[in-house]
Amino acid sequence: MSFCKIITLLFLVYGVLSVTPFVEQGKRAKIFELIDNNVPTIKVTIPETDFISLKEAATPHSYYYKNGTFDIVQKCQYEINFVLNLLKNNNYKLNYPRYNISEILPELKIDNTGFSNIEVEKLMDNFDFDIGNATDSALALSNIISNNESKFNLIKIWYTLYQLRSSDISNFDFHFELYLRYLSYIKSTEPLEHALLIQAIVNLYIPDFKTKNALMTFELDGDIKIFKKVTFSLSGQNSRNYSKLNYNIKIKGGEDLYGRKQFKIRSDNSEPTFLRTKLIADIHNYIDLPSISANFANFYINDVYMGFYIITDSFKPSWINYIYGDEDTSNLYKCENTKNGLTTYKATYGCKNENDEVTDITEWVEFLNKVDQAESLSDLENVVDIDKFLIEMALEYLLDSWDHIQNGHNFYMYKTPQGLWTYLTYDFDLDFGQNKQPPQSYNDYLAMIKELNSHILNILILTEPTRFEEKIKQLVTEVFNPMILYPHIDELKEFIKPYVIFDKTPDANGKYPGRINNDVTDDFYSLEQWDINCEFTQIENMGCSPYGLKYWILGMYRNVCNHFKMNCDPIYMDENYDYTSNKNPKYNDDNNGELTSSTTDVKISTPSSISTSVTKITISSSIINTTSSATDVKTPAPSSISTSVTKITIPSSIVSTTSSTSTQTVVSAPSSIDQNLYKCLSEIIGYSCCPLGYENIYHDNYGDWGYDFENDTWCGLTPYINDQNEQCWSEPLGYPCCQKCSIIETNESGSWGFELNQWCGIPTYCQQ
Repeated sequence: MSFCKIITLLFLVYGVLSVTPFVEQGKRAKIFELIDNNVPTIKVTIPETDFISLKEAATPHSYYYKNGTFDIVQKCQYEINFVLNLLKNNNYKLNYPRYNISEILPELKIDNTGFSNIEVEKLMDNFDFDIGNATDSALALSNIISNNESKFNLIKIWYTLYQLRSSDISNFDFHFELYLRYLSYIKSTEPLEHALLIQAIVNLYIPDFKTKNALMTFELDGDIKIFKKVTFSLSGQNSRNYSKLNYNIKIKGGEDLYGRKQFKIRSDNSEPTFLRTKLIADIHNYIDLPSISANFANFYINDVYMGFYIITDSFKPSWINYIYGDEDTSNLYKCENTKNGLTTYKATYGCKNENDEVTDITEWVEFLNKVDQAESLSDLENVVDIDKFLIEMALEYLLDSWDHIQNGHNFYMYKTPQGLWTYLTYDFDLDFGQNKQPPQSYNDYLAMIKELNSHILNILILTEPTRFEEKIKQLVTEVFNPMILYPHIDELKEFIKPYVIFDKTPDANGKYPGRINNDVTDDFYSLEQWDINCEFTQIENMGCSPYGLKYWILGMYRNVCNHFKMNCDPIYMDENYDYTSNKNPKYNDDNNGELTSSTTDVKISTPSSISTSVTKITISSSIINTTSSATDVKTPAPSSISTSVTKITIPSSIVSTTSSTSTQTVVSAPSSIDQNLYKCLSEIIGYSCCPLGYENIYHDNYGDWGYDFENDTWCGLTPYINDQNEQCWSEPLGYPCCQKCSIIETNESGSWGFELNQWCGIPTYCQQ
């Protein structure tokens, strides 16, 4: 059986699962409603030369190589060329209004418009790139710069510009600004210091890619739509530091795809679950908060499978027209560099109009001036959509959304037809407890806002906190709670599982789909990490420590309920609420990039006869603490929670199904194991052994699985091996043998499961 057929089979078999509509019909564009229960296939076709350019742009440091070999001269040439172009493309008249830079630095040849007229190619010819046998690129670059001081003194120019800078340099080009900011730390004219600084700046540069010669097909349930006029580009800044990239799609020619023209195809490679963007978009849609929408898609470029992706719409003029009926709006601003708020000084140029034809920003500046002058909420009532802004801020508190207005980017401001400016936020992959900080108490949050010293956030949150607090309580009551979000997470998780498996399956050469940034090789989350981070377990990988989604929801729910003394669900407020935080896979660079597991937190007690210490997680009203203690507490599910079993055609070991009233699958176990009956492990849970010659297409605790096409069912491949005379190792300890192979805890005695409300020993055949 071919690999593609196997994957197609997985999709077909898992396809019996569907997602209960979370958002009411009519609240989103038709495209997102259509793909709630069906994952579409999106294929973009571009000229092969463009595909090559895309791959080159995807690996931003490819210019360090010559004929596939690292080349120091090539690297130094690129770096000097880069900083020369920074000098050439800066507007000195705008950014140094108090100085006549043309007189101070005549070598920059600044004209009346404020730009430099240096000839970069001629200047490059003056540099001597003969580095001899140098093996250190920073030392080589340092010598090249020093030897050229009499012709064009880079160090003198940059250090002079640093000394003349204003206290605020946010209007500069991004890399120009970084150069000056870093100089403020080193405060040195040493060539080596500047060489290291140049290399740091250049390493942050990310080349762009865009083509207007793309064709797109969209396939859903056998129906194919073709769009012949499409603009296709790479997307994002931080996301470009990952191996699997993000893309933008713009449908032109007056066409749209079920109500949308522009989309983002997001890998969300920074987070493990594929669910953060989807959940946050759904929360917005659920409460009628104008926002992007999100769902899932399989994505191809030139018939090359790029992987499983999140698809969202984009805040563009076309989106504004769909939502607000404001055609060709001139008042949509994308904010990318405002530090931590909306001041005239920061946001005048830190936010850019999305309509390229708009050059008059008077209305925008007038709005910023009013924000600067405001002293209370009442001063903004006729300027800002305060209710919308406040509920977004409340949601950002609940989600630990630090990478939006608090960080000066990833948001838009739009003036509605009613004359109020409204806050629109996007890029949610770093939200939902993705930071290392535990769920934050309300008082700690207020202290953080005060320390941030953002004028608009001070007005919205600190001057009159009552309205803000009401929004927090509204969100927790209506949507941000375990009762609403846990079942939605369960359904989404099961729905996307086969696609996640495929996305994390390497080809014959060990390559994973869509990983075309060859500069990055260590940004991979395993299938196990995906699984447990959707639940309660915090993991560590790629320098991040994202909290489990359900863990985060529970922690913030309790924080808010306790702080505001709300009448919240007693099941989830109970400190003994039964949940399990599984093993925590850590990425170990010393182990050649392999995943090694270490048990860190399991909230089920070990058998009382075994002396061992497990970590019990408790969530207090203000913070999540982890304390280690021996425990012997039985943890049956609360009797008030009803459970049900959904019958499907997939082995329960492969897919654990859920209903809307339960977050666990209830599987009745046989009362005993007749060890003479079993030939393969799958028979223990009711599935036949595969005939000879069947291929392995899946693996879990019950071994390898194949698929019997003739009988349209799964079958087992791993033989059942057991010494009939062997006594179960756990019986002398007073615990029966498990009837399944699901390991919950391992200690010096062996591996343990938990069945029929008691501990049991995992049979030895499960580990063979």
